[in-house]
Parts: sequence; C-alpha cells; structure tokens
Amino acid sequence: MLLEKIPFADTRSFSSFFLDYISQKKTLQPFYSRFPLLNNFKDQIKEKSSFSKNHRQILVASLQKQYQYLQHAEAVKMNIASLSDENSFTITTGHQLNIFT
Repeated sequence: MLLEKIPFADTRSFSSFFLDYISQKKTLQPFYSRFPLLNNFKDQIKEKSSFSKNHRQILVASLQKQYQYLQHAEAVKMNIASLSDENSFTITTGHQLNIFT
C-alpha cells in the first residue's frame, strides 16, 4: 500500500486557528496547559486527579439518566459506572479537536 501524507494546510479545509494549534504555535500556548501528545498524558492525568468524588457521582448519575431509555450494550452501563472510580479518566477525540472549523 502506498501512503502519501498531505499537510493539513494544503487541503485548504482547516482554519488558520486550527493549523496554528496543531503546529503548537507559541501564541496559542496560553490557552491550553499541554499539547495532546502521548508523553504529556501522565502529567495531564495528575493535574485532573483533583476531580472530586462528588463531581464524579453527579457525572455518573447524569449519564445514567440520559441513557436510561436507550438500548445499549451492558458494556456501556459498565463504562459509565466506571467513571465513579477515582482512577478512571476519559480522553475526548474527534470533532472537538477541529476547533472553529
């Protein structure tokens, strides 16, 4: 299989703001604590470990309420419940990363 990488900027599909973000431009660094690189996850988790048990309980209860009338696999129920564990963390991916596009 032949792989050809095309720079995001060459696609003309992304805002300059997003392109600056993925280029880790210094001017945007005041708006986030760490760039999402694998070697930054340990420190990010350490920083977010202050998420209180009360907030976790509110999160779990809210998600359980939202899912109560939906058909879903048992794994979904277990994953939601696992958020109450202080050693559980989530990673948000997808469209959230395409800031303002």
